[in-house]
Amino acid sequence: AANGQAFCWGRSNAGQLGSGTFSDATTPRPVSAQVPFAAVTAGSVHSCAVGRDGSSWCWGRNTYGQLGDGTTTDRSVPVQVRVISRVTSLDAGAAHTCASTGARDSYCWGYNVSGQVGRGDRDNSPSPFKVVLPPR
Repeated sequence: AANGQAFCWGRSNAGQLGSGTFSDATTPRPVSAQVPFAAVTAGSVHSCAVGRDGSSWCWGRNTYGQLGDGTTTDRSVPVQVRVISRVTSLDAGAAHTCASTGARDSYCWGYNVSGQVGRGDRDNSPSPFKVVLPPR
């Protein structure tokens, strides 16, 4: 919406609607946001958003740390992603999330069984990891 309010609907067994409840919704519900959002992305059972102030927020299933808050606790309201600021874009995968900043830095976190966090290992990451990109 023009005022930065996000809306979600559908299944919410892990809080992925961000409305503060674990109840499903057949109509759009407002996400309980602390800041206006510029963009929202949805993974399989979690969602994330970029705040207009460059902050990043995630909610829903957190089994592998895909919310980036340093825990593996499911959240029914948005929690701020740790460490990163000035986020320009977010992309939620099935169970991991990646972000880009205005400084051309990239971060990923969450499920890492195939190395999708970019850390060079296969351990899950509940906090953002700065991905080292090859030179241009």
